[in-house]
Amino acid sequence: MNENNSSISKNLNLLSLEKSPYLLQHATNPVHWQPWNTSTFERAVEEGKPIFLSIGYATCHWCHVMEHESFVDEEIAEILNTSFISIKVDREERPDIDSVYMEVCQAMNGHGGWPLTVFMTPEKLPFFTGTYFPKEQRGNRPGFKDVLLRISEIWKNEKERVLLTSEQIFIQMKERVSKSIFRPIEKTIFSDSFQYFWNTFDTHFGGFGKSPKFPSPQLYLFLLRYNSRFGTKEALFMVEKTLQSMRIGGMYDHIGGGFHRYSTDREWLVPHFEKMLYDQAMLIVSNAETYFKTNDPFYKTVVKEIVDYLTLKLLSPEGGFYSAEDADSEGEEGKFYVWTNEELRVVLTEVEFQFVVSLFCCKVGGNYIDEQTALHTGNNILYFNGMLSEYAIVNDFELKELETTVEKVRLKLYNHREKRIKPLLDDKILADWNGLTIAALAISGRICSVENYIQLAENAIDFVLTTFVNKQNGMLHRYRDSDVAIEGMLSDYANTAWGLLELYQATGKEKYLTSSVDLVETVLQYFYDSKSHLFFDTSELSEDTMFIRMKSLYDGASPSGNSIFAMVLTKLSIITENQTYRTFAENILSAVSANIESYPLGYAFYLVVADLLQSSSSVAEIIFPSDQYSTTEFDVILRKYSFTQFYKYSAESRSTKKCINALPTLYYCTNFSCLEPIVGQDAIVTFLQNQQ
Repeated sequence: MNENNSSISKNLNLLSLEKSPYLLQHATNPVHWQPWNTSTFERAVEEGKPIFLSIGYATCHWCHVMEHESFVDEEIAEILNTSFISIKVDREERPDIDSVYMEVCQAMNGHGGWPLTVFMTPEKLPFFTGTYFPKEQRGNRPGFKDVLLRISEIWKNEKERVLLTSEQIFIQMKERVSKSIFRPIEKTIFSDSFQYFWNTFDTHFGGFGKSPKFPSPQLYLFLLRYNSRFGTKEALFMVEKTLQSMRIGGMYDHIGGGFHRYSTDREWLVPHFEKMLYDQAMLIVSNAETYFKTNDPFYKTVVKEIVDYLTLKLLSPEGGFYSAEDADSEGEEGKFYVWTNEELRVVLTEVEFQFVVSLFCCKVGGNYIDEQTALHTGNNILYFNGMLSEYAIVNDFELKELETTVEKVRLKLYNHREKRIKPLLDDKILADWNGLTIAALAISGRICSVENYIQLAENAIDFVLTTFVNKQNGMLHRYRDSDVAIEGMLSDYANTAWGLLELYQATGKEKYLTSSVDLVETVLQYFYDSKSHLFFDTSELSEDTMFIRMKSLYDGASPSGNSIFAMVLTKLSIITENQTYRTFAENILSAVSANIESYPLGYAFYLVVADLLQSSSSVAEIIFPSDQYSTTEFDVILRKYSFTQFYKYSAESRSTKKCINALPTLYYCTNFSCLEPIVGQDAIVTFLQNQQ
């Protein structure tokens, strides 16, 4: 973030100098917001004031609410400007800062969320935390004004007690983050975790628990592998029921495509409306792998729909992908996405109107009940009451005819909706979220045999490598308006390395494997914690040090940096035969084994890694006689996908293995043994096709 040491900055809101869309949203607040940087903390020390830290993100509904209630309020601004140094942080730009203070908030309050509200000393030590506060007291929730006045008073009159509290929190947090149990994964971890998932599964509507319901793509990936490993039909049922329920419900945008953040209800009908890039990426992977497992074209279609949404709304001219679309427009959540019956009548013919009302479950008084007031709004969220194939049977449609009709009215509604005031597009590009998307496009391109998906991934990785990675294989995190900044974190390296590996498998291009290895080696050098056998969120070379150096383990909306890095290490150990990588991966799992056992829902991607580590993997390595080899002849093989089979391509001059008779030669190894070399293109293709 920008440094500014001038005295003028003491009485100004400096966020207009920033690049983050979230920070820029607050640039006109009367609060004298400062960026997170050295000079801001130096000023706090100099003036002896406590720091008010507010953390959120551009598409966060309750962040908008707190701004409208408090941060644009002159009375609140006066208190903040007089008694505090106020810092605003975008959690997506600085997940390292967010993870530290969210950990503190959850430890102090038993829960967290955004906006994250933190009061701390000039030395960055927190002493009071919370989330959203209304301006005035509302029910049991204290008012922000009262909180500010009380903390200001305590800081002035009981400062020693505040400092003692902050020191105690510091000690407790050090103990909390350093506590770990290191033991190998138990043999029963798969069956125990499956039973946990089955016990919490909603057999009526899919998903886990009651409400709210979040997409859990990494969990679906584990269940697919569990089904493959043990043949348990219930595992596949859980995946299919959930993916289908999400797609037909209001969680999916039936007009513009893409999935909303999560469902506020059990039935997947009423979403929180923001759309996040990482959700689209992980749902591409889970739908693609379900298509691979079932051969049901429904899931292939969902993949196409998500990719179409990405290319239409989130694809940047540079080839990278933007972060998100907001939930709010015109100050109201979901306004862009809902419809009154009157509006539908204006857009559609009477026949089309009756069709849409029936198909999308619209009601005269609206089907949308406001989450806060529990009142009908008169608006409709469009969702299906069941699968389209079921609707066709009940209403005597041919499925193809029905699909054609749906597409016709969808286009009419889409074109009309595009005339509305649109939600904010968060157009910053994040390296880690793009890494997930690249992996998703490469995986789905192979499974669905769609070259364009792989090309999108290649375009994106070219942008990431040229923009975010320097010659020393160090990464940066955020790009916007031609400005790339913020030191790369573990998730940036791990996710990008995963994307590179999946592209290597999809294309056979050695450069992707080489770049993946380079990033992994950088992580091993600068992020490793030998005491816990885990990896820190930030590099040891990081200039912006926190009072605690965090290691994020929990798989939230997307897999954690440690779980994805464990996957990358495992795949690399198989492809490169480097057992050191395998040891690192096994140690990560041993370090989180107790976490998995106690709450497998929050560590599902580690289970995916554990499954791969315990599987009999095979490697098909093709050696070419020339350095200028082409994999075009083997594209039919590259497009084949498996949970446990990997492909490796290299020139004879760069391999310890040799070509026989100056012809492409396959070395095939599986279950720790190798077959006789297979010589010649035709023989190789025939052999590998027989392995599918």
